[in-house]
Amino acid sequence: MKKNLAHHIFLLVICLFSSIPSVGKPVANADSLLKWGEKDYYNELYSDAVDKYLKCIEKARNDGDDYHEAYALCEIGMVYTRLNDYQRSVFYLQKGFELARKSGCREVEGKAAAHLAAVYAFNDKLAEAKKYYAIEQKLPHVSEGLRQYFLLYNKALITQLSGQSDKALQLHRQTLRCVDRFHLNKHYSSSVYGLIVYLYLDKGNIAMAKDYCEKYRAFIGKDGRVFMEAYYEMLRDVCNYSGDKAMTANYERKADSISMAIITQQQINAVDNKVVQFEDEQSQNTILELSDKVTHRDVVIALTVVVIVMLVLLTIIIVRSNRKLKDAQRILIRKNQEIRLEAQNYRSLLNNNTETKVKASREDEGSKDDTPTSGNKPAAQPLMSEEQTRRLAAEITKVMNDTEAICSPSFSLAVLAQMVGSNTTYVSYTINKVYNFNFKTLLNEYRIREACQRLEDQKHYGHLTIKAIFQGLGYNSYSNFVAAFKKVNGMTPSEYMRLASSK
Repeated sequence: MKKNLAHHIFLLVICLFSSIPSVGKPVANADSLLKWGEKDYYNELYSDAVDKYLKCIEKARNDGDDYHEAYALCEIGMVYTRLNDYQRSVFYLQKGFELARKSGCREVEGKAAAHLAAVYAFNDKLAEAKKYYAIEQKLPHVSEGLRQYFLLYNKALITQLSGQSDKALQLHRQTLRCVDRFHLNKHYSSSVYGLIVYLYLDKGNIAMAKDYCEKYRAFIGKDGRVFMEAYYEMLRDVCNYSGDKAMTANYERKADSISMAIITQQQINAVDNKVVQFEDEQSQNTILELSDKVTHRDVVIALTVVVIVMLVLLTIIIVRSNRKLKDAQRILIRKNQEIRLEAQNYRSLLNNNTETKVKASREDEGSKDDTPTSGNKPAAQPLMSEEQTRRLAAEITKVMNDTEAICSPSFSLAVLAQMVGSNTTYVSYTINKVYNFNFKTLLNEYRIREACQRLEDQKHYGHLTIKAIFQGLGYNSYSNFVAAFKKVNGMTPSEYMRLASSK
């Protein structure tokens, strides 16, 4: 938002926001100090106002009155806003907000949230403005009329600052109707008129901007130098936009003369001195209170240190254990890759064997009439020579390295036996003797090995989901796939994929 807009329209906003009275609270002294401070504030006696607010805070702290302490902190924040000290304004508003939230003073919490939303918005910090506006929506105000007004006003303000001028204009008009509906003070409408002036200036509509300047002037009459300063600054900006340099300079001088009358450096210094002195005194009191409790706290600190040391040691142990586990998992990934490479080399060797050699081997076995066939009915514990077992194992390995075959959902021990020209008994016997596995375990080993390759191969399989991968491997459910994967690799597919990608 333009700095001139932030300078004078926001001054109107803070006057309205600060006008929320403190009602129905039992601590008369603190309440009276707060009201006296507000009176000085409206009379533009900022040093006197801060003096009352600080006394209110001191009284409230002594009485355990969080409501008035939080309220007075917010009021000090608004004084600093009037003095154009944005950082200190936010500091005290947030202190008031946090205290109100902690102690359950929801009305003051809502007041502080409304202040903060406006302060942040007028300083081009929309994220923070939206944050506190969202908080404000959940909190009460001293009346339903004020609550509806502030919600509409802040929403329109944030919308305007976001560049949505047409929507902001609609919201400003709703805000004006809200003022009429709840019979609020006319100043609530005047600040809206000020914002509308700049909306029309942004649209290049100088005539409508002038018209709303005059509507604003009619509402405020001769009330307060703050409002007149804003009026002259708006006229200055309208004339500047239209290119009238003489009138721009004229209104600039009028606005500056009022501003200098309202705020002098002497006032600013007086406010700062009082706040700093008060904070120093409070710090000294806090130090004395802490000194009285130091003995008890030493014990607490010592115990805390011991606990922290134990936690640090435990954390170190856990981190080292996790690091060892990660290293082991990465070694497993490398071993899987090495196994796949060996399998590829083995397939190459098998492909280099001539059909003649295979045929001769089978004829030789047939002549001896001791090679098992699918037509024979083998014994429960088949008798096979080492050479027969080796040859049948080679055929089984050849099939198991055929990814397309083993990833078929219908692949089974019977299918494997048929593909190697034997029967299930001899095949099962050979698998148990050579691999020391049963058929199901062997099949899972080969399928999961292929799963690892696909999870690592982002180029060819990176577009697939884990579901598509396990279905392509012949598994009919995710749970079966994960169980098999964890049994082989000791981790889930997701963990494997993350470790493989970070390797």
